[in-house]
Amino acid sequence: MRDRTIIDVGMHDGSDTDFYLKKGFKVLAIEANPRFVSAARERFADAIHNGSLEIIEGAITEDGAGAVSFFINLDQDLWSATDEKVASRKGTRSERIEVDAVRFEDLVEGRDDIYYIKCDIERGDIHVMRGMGALRRLPRFVSVEAHDLEYLAHLSVQGYDRFKIVNQGLHQWVRLPDPPLEGQYVDYKFARFSSGAFGEETPGDWQAFEGVAESYLATRHLKRVSNNIIPGYFDFHARIGESADAWTEVSESAHAID
Repeated sequence: MRDRTIIDVGMHDGSDTDFYLKKGFKVLAIEANPRFVSAARERFADAIHNGSLEIIEGAITEDGAGAVSFFINLDQDLWSATDEKVASRKGTRSERIEVDAVRFEDLVEGRDDIYYIKCDIERGDIHVMRGMGALRRLPRFVSVEAHDLEYLAHLSVQGYDRFKIVNQGLHQWVRLPDPPLEGQYVDYKFARFSSGAFGEETPGDWQAFEGVAESYLATRHLKRVSNNIIPGYFDFHARIGESADAWTEVSESAHAID
């Protein structure tokens, strides 16, 4: 797997990066919070030294020019974001700092070794999906937070043809298959609200766009009625091609997305 790379956009505390490394993949991790970056560079010093991990410090933005304000949530650090309203939602406190602005396109332009992109950057995911047009070959799998049906539509237009909506709150009960379906086997217990398994090891069946869109809208309706009906946060997972080797060249439609 060392010739295939996973991009961890929104590394946070490094839990997902740790899992991907243990699965045997190379990892490019991106994180805006300096505290998490510093801790990860110490924790993963060996992986950085042997070339299996690269960490980029900065926040993904549309133009990637200079510095950008980043708001660290002091009560729930998972909610830190470049948008102050997003970072301070539900009455939580945030602290403003300045970090480097990074364009996703600049990090991935011309690459063809990306197997999976995990994106979890609190409403900034759209910049990653738009930037995927710079890749020479689309990743086999992508996951993004299920904040908006627009995200699913972007992935569909780019060529992804099978989808899942996965409850992050259930990851702690997921057990990985042995023999593995992705990378090498690891007996891993996921933290609650981590990004969890990826690719063919995600729970549930792959569906067409319409089925997952309908599930997403139904889920949003039920959460509006009462968050106790369906607790947790959700990710969209997308797959392209009919076999693990059927990576697809980036299409003109992917480049045309605004």
